[in-house]
Amino acid sequence: MVSKGGNFLSPDKQKRESARIRVQLKGQYRFVGYKDWMDCHIYDVGIGGIRLEGKTSFYIGDELDVGFVLDNVSIKATLIVTNISGKKAGTRFMEIGRESKDTIQKFLHNTLLVN
Repeated sequence: MVSKGGNFLSPDKQKRESARIRVQLKGQYRFVGYKDWMDCHIYDVGIGGIRLEGKTSFYIGDELDVGFVLDNVSIKATLIVTNISGKKAGTRFMEIGRESKDTIQKFLHNTLLVN
């Protein structure tokens, strides 16, 4: 579930080119090339990527397939881990479908309008 009134993480307060919104979502991930999916928590989402925490350790350069639901739309993407903070991994989208990207953009736009 998305936290009500998601907090906006402005670009000047983060090390990325596009803004992200804080969320609390459940999802699944697997390392690219592996078949087993594992549960994860997603802590922020933006056009450029997401921040997540899983049951395994992540390392910079790991490539992940991720799936989660945002605004009743199934989001599927391939990510690369770009930074680590404790057990949480910051990622960048490598591959994401047009519908998934549009859904994220609409979510960001609508959340920012409400706040």
